[in-house]
Amino acid sequence: MTLGAIGLGYLALGAVIAIAALVAGRARASDLPFLIVLWPIAAPLVIATRPPDHEPLAAALARAHASPLAGGLPDAATARALVGQVRAARLRLVALDAVLARPEFAPGADAQRAETLAADGAVLAAWTARDRAITLEHLRARRDQLARALAELGLLIGQLATQAALAEVDPGVARRSGELIHALVAAVEQLARADDAEYPAAAGRS
Repeated sequence: MTLGAIGLGYLALGAVIAIAALVAGRARASDLPFLIVLWPIAAPLVIATRPPDHEPLAAALARAHASPLAGGLPDAATARALVGQVRAARLRLVALDAVLARPEFAPGADAQRAETLAADGAVLAAWTARDRAITLEHLRARRDQLARALAELGLLIGQLATQAALAEVDPGVARRSGELIHALVAAVEQLARADDAEYPAAAGRS
């Protein structure tokens, strides 16, 4: 069996797993490239995806729905969509970490390789190395932005759970929780928009 045939088989299996995850509601269409290319890492994560009530956002929303905060919360369909967006973002962060942890993608490796190739007169190879260095730089920036957004969202989720507990003994808390709920929903929606954004055009690319 040739190397090309092995590669095609690898991608075909990844495509089957990705489509199954999409049909089962465990992934979004934007997750498919990650699942196809990184299925040995991503597939176990998708298969073992925690049920919605074990996702911190879903657990906090469930707690809030059982408290005086219920009237200000998103409806059930919106809540499920928000939880799905957060879970998908967590999956992509894991996938980005897995890619960027590879030794050949170490920071500075491609830039140094490009300088060496350029010095040897390998212009096209040097351009390719610089281009990959720019791509990896964007990936690292996106990974860091995603991690920060999830961390900030985690603080809001924790605050919602706290507000739900306080509202059970002080109903006045519910009247003061509208801004928190709005901020949490906006944070999830912004997370999805940022994660789906295209990479900016790299300088020097044509």
